[in-house]
Amino acid sequence: MNFTSFSVHFDVIQGRGQDFSSMVQKRLNREKTEEDGVHGFSFARNEFFEKQAARIKTELDQARQEERQKMMEQLNWLRETTDQQLNDQREQYEMQLKDLSKRNEDIVQVERIILVKSVYLF
Repeated sequence: MNFTSFSVHFDVIQGRGQDFSSMVQKRLNREKTEEDGVHGFSFARNEFFEKQAARIKTELDQARQEERQKMMEQLNWLRETTDQQLNDQREQYEMQLKDLSKRNEDIVQVERIILVKSVYLF
């Protein structure tokens, strides 16, 4: 092998060595990028889950508050309706009581008149 041939051979080997070194470096970079991607993905996934959990908690709290408000409105409506019904019923009973009292007074007056007439007749 002469010097020129050795030089060409060395250049070819050296080029391959650089190619091999370049391939190894590219692979290492790709593996590092994949690891960063996995860690980045894990971080992004965890961050997404945290934000989603916070959003769901907020939505649940808001739904509970809205439901509590609706229940309070229903309770107030029921209370007002019941109070109105009781007042109406009380007024009706008071009117019936007044009517019965008036009838009783009328009956007592009629009985007095009958009694007085019967005393004068005898």
